[in-house]
Amino acid sequence: MVRAYDTTTWEPTAAWQVHEAFLRGLAVSPDDARLATTGHDNLVKVWDISGLSAGASLGAPPPLLDRIPAYIPSDAAWLSPERLGVFLATDAGYLEVSLRVDDLVTEAAQRLTRGFSIGECLTYQIDPCPTLEEIRSR
Repeated sequence: MVRAYDTTTWEPTAAWQVHEAFLRGLAVSPDDARLATTGHDNLVKVWDISGLSAGASLGAPPPLLDRIPAYIPSDAAWLSPERLGVFLATDAGYLEVSLRVDDLVTEAAQRLTRGFSIGECLTYQIDPCPTLEEIRSR
């Protein structure tokens, strides 16, 4: 659970469940417009927190901008307003993610030309997902 507060009055402005498993870390972007959360559900989620204000209704979650699959992400740090560094709890160590629209479009085009893995289908809720036989035959 993440809670946002108006720091002038310390009144809560929003609270929402960010992950289906334990929250491991969070980072606010340099422009204060986005929040990245890492969870034990193997996802990094990026939230639009620019609309959180003193008048926001408590409990209404901000818009979810992106879900990035990562094997046990332990923490995140903004490298710039458009680049996110994700630290992993495994030997992989570190992963860098671009949130620029051009990069996302390029990545999506590459994914469409090579097909999706079962993990990606689950993460991005793609239906129908390929069978194991279809993946093995590629």
